[in-house]
Amino acid sequence: MPRRLLNPAVLLGVAIIALCWSEVAYQLHSDYTETIDLAVERGDTMARLFEKDTIQLLKGIDTTTLLLRQAYENDAENFDLVKTARQSGLVGDVATEFAQITADGYLIQTTSGQLAAPIYVGDRKHFIAQLNNPKDELFIGDPVFLRSTGKYSIPVARRLRAPDGRFAGIITGQVNPLFAEQFSQTLKLGPDSNISIRGLDGVLRASYGFVKPPEQQTAVMKEAMAHARDGHFWGGGAADGVTRLVSYRTLTDFPLVITIGEGEEHIFADFRHHFLIYFLIAAALTLVTAMFVAIIMQRQLALERTNSRLETVIGQFDTALSQISQGITMYDGDHKLVVWNDRFEKIYGFPPGLITVGRPFLEILAYQIKTGNIDQAPDRYLAMRMERLLKDRSYSAQHVLTNGRTVAVFNHALENGGWVSTHEDITDRKNSETRIEQLAHFDTLTGLANRNLFKERVDETLARYRQHRGGFAVFLLDLDKFKGVNDTLGHQSGDLLLKDVANRIKTAIRDVDLAARLGGDEFAVLLQASEGGLRERSEVLAARLIEAVSAPYEIDGHPVVVGCSIGIALIPEHGERIDEVLRNADLALYKSKNAGRNCFHTYSTKMKAEADQRSALEIDLREAIWGDQLDVHYQPVIELDTGRVVSVEALARWNHKTKGPIPPSEFIPVAEDAGLIVELGNWIMLKTCHDAMRMPKDIKVAVNLSPVQFAKSNVVEAAMFATAESGLATERLELEITEGVLLEESEQNLATLRQLKDMGVSIALDDFGVGFSSLAYLTVFPFDKVKIDKSFIKRLDRPETSAVIASIVQLTTSLNRSTVAEGIETQDQLDRVRALGLKFGQGYLFSKPVPANELKFESVSRGDAKSNAA
Repeated sequence: MPRRLLNPAVLLGVAIIALCWSEVAYQLHSDYTETIDLAVERGDTMARLFEKDTIQLLKGIDTTTLLLRQAYENDAENFDLVKTARQSGLVGDVATEFAQITADGYLIQTTSGQLAAPIYVGDRKHFIAQLNNPKDELFIGDPVFLRSTGKYSIPVARRLRAPDGRFAGIITGQVNPLFAEQFSQTLKLGPDSNISIRGLDGVLRASYGFVKPPEQQTAVMKEAMAHARDGHFWGGGAADGVTRLVSYRTLTDFPLVITIGEGEEHIFADFRHHFLIYFLIAAALTLVTAMFVAIIMQRQLALERTNSRLETVIGQFDTALSQISQGITMYDGDHKLVVWNDRFEKIYGFPPGLITVGRPFLEILAYQIKTGNIDQAPDRYLAMRMERLLKDRSYSAQHVLTNGRTVAVFNHALENGGWVSTHEDITDRKNSETRIEQLAHFDTLTGLANRNLFKERVDETLARYRQHRGGFAVFLLDLDKFKGVNDTLGHQSGDLLLKDVANRIKTAIRDVDLAARLGGDEFAVLLQASEGGLRERSEVLAARLIEAVSAPYEIDGHPVVVGCSIGIALIPEHGERIDEVLRNADLALYKSKNAGRNCFHTYSTKMKAEADQRSALEIDLREAIWGDQLDVHYQPVIELDTGRVVSVEALARWNHKTKGPIPPSEFIPVAEDAGLIVELGNWIMLKTCHDAMRMPKDIKVAVNLSPVQFAKSNVVEAAMFATAESGLATERLELEITEGVLLEESEQNLATLRQLKDMGVSIALDDFGVGFSSLAYLTVFPFDKVKIDKSFIKRLDRPETSAVIASIVQLTTSLNRSTVAEGIETQDQLDRVRALGLKFGQGYLFSKPVPANELKFESVSRGDAKSNAA
């Protein structure tokens, strides 16, 4: 940028502009000074004229006053003011009235008319001034309002003397203040100009041109007069805000000061006009000069940019040719090579010296044919290329080289008859596309089709069915107990298990069928149509799949067993739309899971009705929870030796408003599936704690927690809220969990159980002995109580069952845990559990679940137990 500023054209332009504005500044300064000098001279001249007229006026009036006084002194007794004035022609246009005032202050004669009676004016300033002034001089007073004429005038007065020299009154004349206006008309003052006459005391006597003239001198005027009797100053317009050049003169013969003010706007009107003209001329010259300099600079810069761009383009072209990942070639109208890059030579492996400027295309092509990279004759290949370029201007092709690489060639025709070609090795891209296609349609873990490909194939099969009416079946498979394996052995072992399951499924089906992994441990099979009954073949395949999947596995040296639940939908019997088919297969899968797993079900309309019923039940359950329409019943736990009630177990009950009582086994799964179990569980816990506050203080209350509730809610926070809100001591709250909880996130669940223990809440292991029961749970988790499932109690007559229960009692006793036998319904069962060392029991033998107000806490004897059983 500094180099450009030193350009001769720029320097010349700056010099011209600077000279122009310097001349404008000089000329404006001269005009300004001249304008002020002329205004001062003009103001002084007008002030002198006004001074002369004012003195002449006042001397004329004073002469008249002196003549009237002489007539009075010559014959005071017979002095007639009016007659004397008229006879002598003393009354003029300026002095509007003359009057005689006696020594006692009464106006007795006036030239304005006959008086009805003397008027007292002894309080007037001009009378008092002459009364107390022994000097014989003309007094000029302040403007006063004349009662006789009803107008303002300036009074002038001379003393009347008696023959003995005493004060005999005054002769007054009234001067019309309009004389200042008359004078201004002769001068033709500009707008905002004014004239004034003031006494040396600063009081205004007459004025013209003021909106509201100041009654006293301004500070500026006082300061100016303190330095000189005559002169000028700039006034700030105290009355009207207009700045004026004021010229003033002090009269030599009278105690008066005259001023003439000329408005600043009027004074500088011509100067401002000249200023605008000078400015426009200078601005125009500056603009023209700047444009001239800019044009020159623009042309110079354009030339510099063109040269720089040309250098850059050449450099970039060389860099691009050497660095671009594609091979580039350009041929002229004679089909000779003019441009290429190294990449082109490397792609085809040309020998050194073959690729040169001017090399004919046919010679290069001949080498490619020789090496097997092109399989056509040179002339025929060139003719085909030129025909395509002439027709389409551009076209592309792919060649597989002898080294197995794939090259994409794009050709574009030039106007001179030549062409440009790009050569790109797309081998890796084609491999990536194949890989992406694989990822988009196949599961990376098992190699089976994924959900997307499975749905596409189902859609395709549906389309063929609509044309050819051939039926097929869709299987949805879900592994049973897979999560336990995954959590126990780890995700790596779980992945190995999924691979083995996938291989067994592929082995069990035909090549025409399709196996897919939909995600997690969910699989699917598309069974294509063939001869024979579709339902029968589907059931046979389902049984074979369950048998194959359920066979034992060995994963990382560990024996593993999982089950398989299957849902089947037949087409067209169970739908002709993909959403309908998959939904019905899913309903059948749901049926298999609820039926005990490791089985299969084929869809039926009854399943749809059951699903609709579950949906309706879910809506009603949600309304029941929100509307506080559920209840809690309590079943006591008895100390078997004493019959004393030690705790009660809370059990939710729902009496539907139209369907009547609905068992927990029906609405609890609905609550878990619908995501209502947390809300329901928190409600039960809070309700139980409130009910417990009305029970004896030594009675504990037990609340069941489902695995879903335990996993999806903050149980610690819920327990803290329920006990704090109800006021129940945490030591009276007991939470019962099933073994299913222990299979989910064991480390996290162990931490939760310890937090509850730290609060004082008791933990009971419910339904012990079913599912994945392990005695190791009793040593790892901080349980206070173990409840043996009622299925064991029903089989007490079997020796092996008694042995198992005896082992559990021995272990819990050694671990300082209490043990409860659930489901005691007969006296024989009671006797047997006592004999096995069990201290606590629960069941219908003692009491069914009852509302809180029906609970009885007195000891239960054997006779009572028999009565309850009956």
